[in-house]
Amino acid sequence: MRPRLMRLSGFTAFREEQELDLHGLDLFAIAGPTGAGKSSLLDAMTYALYGEVARVGNQAGQLISQGLPRLAVLLDFEVDGTTYRVLRETSRKGAAVTTLERLDGDEWVPLADKAREVTARITRLVGLDYEAFTRAVVLPQGKFDQFLKGDATKRRAILSELLDLGLFERMAKKANELARDARSEADLARGLLAREYAGATPERLAAEGERAAVARARETALREAERAVRAVVERERAALAREAELRACADEAATMADVLRAAARALGEMGPKHARAAADAAEAERAAIAAERAARTIRSEREEAEARWGSLASVAAAHGRAEHLADLRDELRRGLKKGDPCPVCGTPLAAAPQPRATATAATRAAVAPAGAKARATAAREAAGELGAIVERLAALAEAERESAAAAARAAAASGSAAAERDRLAHRVAVERAKLAPERTVGIRARAAALGAEGLPRLPAAPRGEGAEKWAAFATALGTALASVAESLAALAAGGRDAGARSLREARVALGGELRAAFGDTALGAGATSTEALLDAIGKAARAALREAAEAEAREAVIHRDVGRRRTLEVEARAVEANAARFHGLAGELKADRIVDFLQGEALRLLASVGSLHLARLSGDRYRLVHRDDEFAVVDTWNGDEERSVRTLSGGETFLASLALAVALAEEARSLAASERARLDSLFLDEGFGALDEETLEQAVDALERLGSDGRLVGVITHVRALADRFPRIEVVKSPEGSRLERVGL
Repeated sequence: MRPRLMRLSGFTAFREEQELDLHGLDLFAIAGPTGAGKSSLLDAMTYALYGEVARVGNQAGQLISQGLPRLAVLLDFEVDGTTYRVLRETSRKGAAVTTLERLDGDEWVPLADKAREVTARITRLVGLDYEAFTRAVVLPQGKFDQFLKGDATKRRAILSELLDLGLFERMAKKANELARDARSEADLARGLLAREYAGATPERLAAEGERAAVARARETALREAERAVRAVVERERAALAREAELRACADEAATMADVLRAAARALGEMGPKHARAAADAAEAERAAIAAERAARTIRSEREEAEARWGSLASVAAAHGRAEHLADLRDELRRGLKKGDPCPVCGTPLAAAPQPRATATAATRAAVAPAGAKARATAAREAAGELGAIVERLAALAEAERESAAAAARAAAASGSAAAERDRLAHRVAVERAKLAPERTVGIRARAAALGAEGLPRLPAAPRGEGAEKWAAFATALGTALASVAESLAALAAGGRDAGARSLREARVALGGELRAAFGDTALGAGATSTEALLDAIGKAARAALREAAEAEAREAVIHRDVGRRRTLEVEARAVEANAARFHGLAGELKADRIVDFLQGEALRLLASVGSLHLARLSGDRYRLVHRDDEFAVVDTWNGDEERSVRTLSGGETFLASLALAVALAEEARSLAASERARLDSLFLDEGFGALDEETLEQAVDALERLGSDGRLVGVITHVRALADRFPRIEVVKSPEGSRLERVGL
């Protein structure tokens, strides 16, 4: 762990926020007068990291500057190239604040915000707890010599923490866990062998193999028997199929004979009927043609009259208009008197006109002018002629309707007669179709294919369309087919004993050897048909196949289990050996063995390296030794007298402690059991005032060597001669509170 930057406020003498920037420093001094707050800087560092201070423990509230409500310390530190930031605040009232962050690029990533969790994380990161940190990294006033003269048990504990010798204890614990796990695994394996694989023996494997072989041989023999009987069954089925086909042909021939006889009767009856229907249809067709011709003549007369006079509707309309004009003339005469102009011609009337209903022709002639009379006469004549034309056209239209109705009746009668003729012709064709040669020839061909011989010959079909000829042919063909049916029925009856013969053949085909091997019952001796016998053999073969498959499956399982048993036994022995090995290793790694040994060796090495430094610092007077779990000094000025370090004076104690601290800083990494132990920083806070000039020079030389080795070494002193030798941070004391100033940096 290497501190980089610390900010503190409200902390003892530092009322206002002060910043301690350690970037770029290897060896520096913190100087200032007594009471300025030099040691408080180390207290602030341990408070930030662990929440504790040597002089007040975890009661940090006692360190709040007088009159202020709270203190706060922020510390940036680096571990393995990663920068972390811890912040702790303590208030006189209210909850404390603790956070831990990690620098990721340009951003701070939160890691924890609970005091206990933050302390635990920092302890893991630094690799030292508070006790070890204040005895190996930060050596505060009053505790500088504790590693030298302190309790041996605590010294060993600090050394174990510093050098991560707990690794061996963890290894012992892990070895014990592995031993327990291995024993449990071995017990499980042995239990599994006893429960699951007790029957997985070579003897059982051989027995199941024998069962499978016997069943497989039986299945093979039964399949051979099945094939032999199946051949007989196939022959039986072929014979029965021929018999059934012959019987079907006989039935079809008999049925066809009945059909042909019925067709002969139908043709004999329908021949005369068809002739009469043909004659009736011809007569009806002639009558329909005559009616159509008469209708065309009347239609022509109507068309000529309409061409001359117009249609009946137009002539009737003209006649109505003429009648209307005559009536209108009479209406215009009403109300006229003598001397009035004629409403038709404008001539003055000689007398008042009389109504047409009472006026006589003479009166009309007397009172009307000559021109008017002529026009009236012409109008009446025209109306009469139109009336006659209307009557003529109406008569022609009526005659045309009657002739059309007669043509329709004649056509319907012709159609009915033709339909009856065609119906009878169709029935004749249907009956003739029953005499088609392919139907009868097909029956005879099927019979010949089945081996029927000597069948009666069939008559040839006649030529022409006469129903009587076809009726006679149908009679002869029906008689011939009836004879064929009798012959086929006789052939079919001859194969009825094929089933019994086949059963006898099947039993012979099984062979005496097979019966002797498996017994008649197993081969279906009680079967009454070849199908039943074949089914019995098939069932026996399938049963043998199942038995063989089951035996082979059991054989495969036992074979697999035998292999697994062997493997499991090997694994169990290996696991048991591992359990014993881990158990032995755990015993060797006990703290009272290897850890005690390593602690003792480390202490002896530290004493040896520390002796070199102490010899230089003491002018070759003292050397350090470690004996009986305590440090002692050898006084070369007094005949190499060995005495306890507790007999040294204050200055001598400081030199011995410094020599041991330097040795610890130099050798910690090489002595550590892991990469965890790294003393990258060392802070000293006392003792330099008791050194003479020569010894002080030697102490400075030792510190410079530590600083040049990549460590951060900080010296807190009020000795000006020492402070002036290094870049320093001055702690300036004032009534308003202390402040920090960088000098020579």
